[in-house]
Amino acid sequence: MVLATFAILLNGALDGDDQPPSLLVQVDSLVRMNDSAFAVMFTARNDGGRTAIDVVIEGSQGSGEARERGTVTLDYLPARSTRQGVLLFSGSPADAPQIRVAGFRE
Repeated sequence: MVLATFAILLNGALDGDDQPPSLLVQVDSLVRMNDSAFAVMFTARNDGGRTAIDVVIEGSQGSGEARERGTVTLDYLPARSTRQGVLLFSGSPADAPQIRVAGFRE
């Protein structure tokens, strides 16, 4: 059992998958919270070989002076994993909200 565990760990170390985080974010759904607010449900994905820390997701809704922005920080996004999150906005989603990964640390 110990030998098998060691072999698995050694294989992972020799695999060479030490690629930097490769982050993507997509909108999953819009949910009406009440008459004056809605939620943007999203999934963030790290396709890279290393963990991303303090991943900042930024979203915007509307245009001109009515443009509203929001951010949320995911503490930890391990390699080859996903995390879900929510951005909250006031009003109603007249246009499709725009979201993006604004930054992270390794």
